[in-house]
Amino acid sequence: MNDQEIIVLLQRQLEVSQATIDGLRTAMQSMESTIEDLRKTIRSLEQALLDKGIETAKAKRTLKNVATLMEKHNERQPQPSESDPEFTGKPRRG
Repeated sequence: MNDQEIIVLLQRQLEVSQATIDGLRTAMQSMESTIEDLRKTIRSLEQALLDKGIETAKAKRTLKNVATLMEKHNERQPQPSESDPEFTGKPRRG
């Protein structure tokens, strides 16, 4: 192999290497775009989980408050007396 053939061979290898590098750069740019999209999705899901946690905490507080009100309401409700006609049974005819 003479010098000229070696130079041509090295130039071809350089062209192939450059094409490989260009392909890898394109793939990296595509992956970077995908990664950024995934990051946005993760941030959105994290925010949705935080919002859901806040909603759940509010619902628990509301249920607790309602239960407390129900207990207080039940405590204040007067017990029916035996002489109350609404609660006395009518005699049955048999």
